[in-house]
Amino acid sequence: MKNALLIVLLVTTILFGGLFAYELKKSGAARSALTEAERRAAAEADRAAQLEKRAKDLSSRLARAEADAANASLRASEAEQSTARVPRSAPAPAPAPAEPAPEPAKKKTGLALLGEIFNDPDMREMMRSQRKAFGGPAVDSVYGNYLKQLNLPPEQADKLKELLKAKMGVANEAGLNFLTGDMTPEKQKELAAAIKEQTDGYNQQIRQLLGDRGYAQLEYFEKSQPERQSLSGFKQQLPTAAALSPAQEQQLAQVMFDERQNFKFTTDFYDQQQVPRQTLGAILTEENLATFAREQEQLDQRRIVAARRVLTPEQLGPFERHLNTSREMQLNMIRVGAKMFRGLGGGGGNP
Repeated sequence: MKNALLIVLLVTTILFGGLFAYELKKSGAARSALTEAERRAAAEADRAAQLEKRAKDLSSRLARAEADAANASLRASEAEQSTARVPRSAPAPAPAPAEPAPEPAKKKTGLALLGEIFNDPDMREMMRSQRKAFGGPAVDSVYGNYLKQLNLPPEQADKLKELLKAKMGVANEAGLNFLTGDMTPEKQKELAAAIKEQTDGYNQQIRQLLGDRGYAQLEYFEKSQPERQSLSGFKQQLPTAAALSPAQEQQLAQVMFDERQNFKFTTDFYDQQQVPRQTLGAILTEENLATFAREQEQLDQRRIVAARRVLTPEQLGPFERHLNTSREMQLNMIRVGAKMFRGLGGGGGNP
């Protein structure tokens, strides 16, 4: 878990990704030719279906409990009216001790119900199996360009990929833990400390493998990941005639990264030191989200000005539109993640 922003996006992605996995594996089971990874994922489809059925059964039981409570209340009311109609000359028989009506079960909201599903051991094991099956491709997707630049010997490259895969697994496991419905501020801090300890351990092994210079390159690569992801989307939107040259792409990524590093956020969602100091509930307030939205727009305006040194007029207009669209998508994801997090019981502030 590298920063507060990534945690929120990770939790949101895991939740919707897990739900999407239901349909993905159902359709994949009908295909005649599957890759080895897809076959392993498809093997979990039955368990996913069982979990989905379990959630529906839970909702049915809650509905029946409410109906039973309503019927009990109606019977008690009818008995009271019948007693009131007994003539005063005739002594009313002593009522038999009535059994207390069962309290209606508290109906869970959609987010709380999803939290229970994702806290189910079978569901968590299914998602871990998916992570193992697709962990290698995930490392290639995130670190592929970096690994090519290092040009390591095969044995050393394989060792590095295993360490990166394990480090990414720490973040993914954290996302699953944040989806539990009993994530108190104290548990958040304990989880953050455990994640930092595990991540630092893998980073130390990577430093020993690569040396200080290679590790410094990795740190920059990871810190500049938001800019590289943004540029990847921007490149796809450009017409062929206005495509970025390799030099432009490198310069633009550096400009975007430098502008963010030099920008002073009131609440810096990119600051990896925020989480150990505060709980997510203390960070993800409506006021902080609104301030971050305004300041992110200011940062993008600075990036547009700086990009004029790199881009042509034909490229600058699409770049500005891309930043606006990406910013709105990012903020919407953060808002959804914040609501989800609070709905799952993680909205507490600092104790």
